[in-house]
Amino acid sequence: MSRVPLVLPFLALASLGCATSTSSNPELSRLSAASLTAAGGSADSNGWSTLEPSTVVSGPTASASSNRPAAARENRHITVMGGQRWMDNDWDPLDEPVAFGLEFDDSDPGSGHGYEVGVLYTNDDDDDTLPIFGSVEAEATTYELYGGYRHTFRADDSGLHPFVSAGLNVMYGELELSALGISDDDDDTVFGGYARAGLLWDIGQRLRLGLDYRHLFTEDLEVFDTDFDSDYDQVMLSLGWAF
Repeated sequence: MSRVPLVLPFLALASLGCATSTSSNPELSRLSAASLTAAGGSADSNGWSTLEPSTVVSGPTASASSNRPAAARENRHITVMGGQRWMDNDWDPLDEPVAFGLEFDDSDPGSGHGYEVGVLYTNDDDDDTLPIFGSVEAEATTYELYGGYRHTFRADDSGLHPFVSAGLNVMYGELELSALGISDDDDDTVFGGYARAGLLWDIGQRLRLGLDYRHLFTEDLEVFDTDFDSDYDQVMLSLGWAF
């Protein structure tokens, strides 16, 4: 009989501590066999609940990762170009120079709308007779800067990509003449516009080959008090790198 009074205070303190712990932490009070079972676990005959590992993993983090969009294709390119240019007979025999270029382009993978900017360079020389200046050695050099709108078809697909573009062009041209050991040069800068169409072909995840045609509409270059028709047709091969 004397042991009962000693046990009763300990039982009372234990009950008070459990009640206080549960009421001070609402999260613990919500953990029950029913809530764990609803979260994907199961209750055994003794009322204990267990959670499946797959249920724990497939929470908000797993859902976010499964809904993450796939990476879009890279549609920005740096491209090197080389090809042939055909100019007016005013430039004969310097009317078919080899052309080189460097270009940057960017396009939206969904719509195909984008832009291009680039530089072009040509150089040609000849020691034959020029129709305008007679028997002289001549060297013609041009530098160009251009930029404009580009539309790429099938921009978000691999394989073949046709494209068209148009924009503005500024050309700096220089002509150097030499005869009897005496040389002189003159230069001019003109503005114009261009139209272009071509095909691009993916040969790897980041590399593509291209072939395009360009026509330039521009003012005449005036050098040595002579007007040279500077419109031209041009065909270029290209190799581009996506990043």
